[in-house]
Amino acid sequence: MHSPYSLGPPPNRRLDGCNRITSLFPSVSITDIGCNRHSEFEAENRDPPSIPNFIFRFLPSSSPDVSQFFPFQISTSSSGEEPCYAGVPMSSIVEQGLGVGDVISLLWFKRSLPRYCTKFIEICIMLCADHGPCASGAHNTIVTARAGKDLVSSLVSGLLTIGPRFGGAIDDAARYFKDVYDGGLTPYEFVEGMKKKGIRVPGIGHRIKRGDNRDKRVELLQLFARTNFPSVKYMEYAVQVETYTLSKANNLVLNVDGAIGSLFLDLLAGSGMFTKQEIDEIVEIGYLNGLFVLARSIGLIGHTFDQKRLKQPLYHHPWEDVLYTK
Repeated sequence: MHSPYSLGPPPNRRLDGCNRITSLFPSVSITDIGCNRHSEFEAENRDPPSIPNFIFRFLPSSSPDVSQFFPFQISTSSSGEEPCYAGVPMSSIVEQGLGVGDVISLLWFKRSLPRYCTKFIEICIMLCADHGPCASGAHNTIVTARAGKDLVSSLVSGLLTIGPRFGGAIDDAARYFKDVYDGGLTPYEFVEGMKKKGIRVPGIGHRIKRGDNRDKRVELLQLFARTNFPSVKYMEYAVQVETYTLSKANNLVLNVDGAIGSLFLDLLAGSGMFTKQEIDEIVEIGYLNGLFVLARSIGLIGHTFDQKRLKQPLYHHPWEDVLYTK
């Protein structure tokens, strides 16, 4: 119902006779509707400036002069139509027996990648889904779940720990390996150059794994790539870097971030489905860290359900683990 205190006409009058949401919202004061003004002075101080015109494009639209303000490309789901992912009908995805990797290829890369590519994506998701309760993300999620918070709160508390020190080095590893390999630097020049700059080599180093105790996840990824990829030049370069760093310290092994980062470069370059500009854009935007975020969400959800199923009480860290320093 239109407020008797409003200065303007009933807002719904603009929609009279329309069978869809209007595509043009004219400039109006956001407090005009339902505003009980007592004085000019109050109105001046209470009402913010008028908001600018916002133009939205709704599909289908019969207004050719309306600009597109909310663009999207990856999927469609208009009323009465079958939902499509990058132009591929959902029924076709199911009928062909495609998997999660294929859906990711459509929604993230806007194309159907070869099966070995989508299988590699699925392997990455499976191998990165969880790494035990002591990892930063799982620990945060467990503490939050035991505080009685809901699933989403527990999940995001763990996801927010992902960054350059935990699970978020895949993009950086890919950027550096691509730049130095394409630039023709030797592993020695790359590592020593990073050392002079005081920058740790992304994708190299592990708190637990050693040269004589490799990460099984890395070995599985490398085995799949050597068997199925047409080229593994970036991965082989990463292995050469690992060989040099291991001569410095036994824990400077190629970790799962470095393995995924280098192998995804091989996937993008070897598939023949991406231009150099597209590959650069994918690495820059942060697609590869997105893969870790998606994968680890599975484990974090599992930790949340686990704590709630076990009916665990509020977590309180042991005092003996706290060191007071001056």
